[in-house]
Amino acid sequence: MEMVVNGVSTRKIEQITQELRGTEFSKSTVSELCKRLDPMVKAWNNRSLEEKAYPFVLVDALVLKVREEGASGRAAHLSGSAKAPRGIARCWA
Repeated sequence: MEMVVNGVSTRKIEQITQELRGTEFSKSTVSELCKRLDPMVKAWNNRSLEEKAYPFVLVDALVLKVREEGASGRAAHLSGSAKAPRGIARCWA
């Protein structure tokens, strides 16, 4: 279901299930399974958010090519923000 929610194509889902399960599903089977998930995804997208407090944290990373002490590699710059129940945002990097 997560792949469908994230917009992964049926072709990619077919490849992933082959790699993870060792079982091949046809594009039409994957498509039919995705159609069955549509009502659940729609219900999730349209659910009410008024009933509870939903504090959240967003975290992201930017991966850069770097050179340190004569060696090249990659380094990640992490940043994040959070929203408290009272609406106060906090940011860090």
